[in-house]
Amino acid sequence: MKIKNILCALVAILMLSCSNDSKDDDSKNIPSDGLVAYYTLNNEALDKSINNNDGEIIEASGSTDRKEKENGALEFNGINSKVVLTTQIDDALSTGLTFSAWIYYTGESTGRILSNYNGEGEAGNCKERIGFNFGITADKQLNIHYAIDGDDYVGRATALNTINTNEWIHVLGTWDGTFTSGGFKLYINGVQLDTENHESGIISCDYLQSLSPFYIGMGHCAAGECAPFGGKIDDVRIYNKVLNSDDIKLLSEE
Repeated sequence: MKIKNILCALVAILMLSCSNDSKDDDSKNIPSDGLVAYYTLNNEALDKSINNNDGEIIEASGSTDRKEKENGALEFNGINSKVVLTTQIDDALSTGLTFSAWIYYTGESTGRILSNYNGEGEAGNCKERIGFNFGITADKQLNIHYAIDGDDYVGRATALNTINTNEWIHVLGTWDGTFTSGGFKLYINGVQLDTENHESGIISCDYLQSLSPFYIGMGHCAAGECAPFGGKIDDVRIYNKVLNSDDIKLLSEE
């Protein structure tokens, strides 16, 4: 009888374990189709997708994430902190993309979340000064655009409302690959934002790959590094397509 009771207890434990595993699997049902790069930023910058687009951490430190996990996110000092991706990936983004991240923004400065804008490159329409910017403006509004020199944008979207500071929020931007002002969309916590859409400038070329790698937490302007992010960034994902509303919701509930 004692052996039977022990066996029953073991079976019950195994069933509970399987049940918990199933719940974990459900919570991790995050879209992977089209995933170009994924950075958990658990005090490291390894790419968790299958593409091995690893990054290098510079002057950013491990910190607690939105679930209070130690070293579950990176903290950026708003001065010189950044993660530099060691592989060029924007050749995979020419027909559309999604940028996704969790951020804890302190509101102390303009902050780039993701950027490969080559601000120090040769100026001129469709020359070297091109790339994407996804971040927060000086007016604390979420913004995304692809620029081809100065004010010549392949569309640009800026949220009408300011972003909440000193709390964890999920931010996401998409581009459908079209050279129009409406080609970009912005989301916070899974909800699409009302935006001001800036019309594109005079553009005489197709999509061009930037000569700058992607940076997390930093941008590049004509005078050098600019728009450092102040706060924490976690779970950065880059897709080569526009995610649908269901997938966006999943990411915002992760």
